[in-house]
Amino acid sequence: MPDETRRKIILSITGMTCDSCADTIERGLSSMPGVSRVNINPAS
Repeated sequence: MPDETRRKIILSITGMTCDSCADTIERGLSSMPGVSRVNINPAS
């Protein structure tokens, strides 16, 4: 994807209580069209 069409989006998702929650969210976001990378930090 050309740089001029890339955007960085930061989402604040609450309610994640374990690594499994983070994995589920990551898989869901990663499967969306146009998403090239997902990074979840459940500690923040």
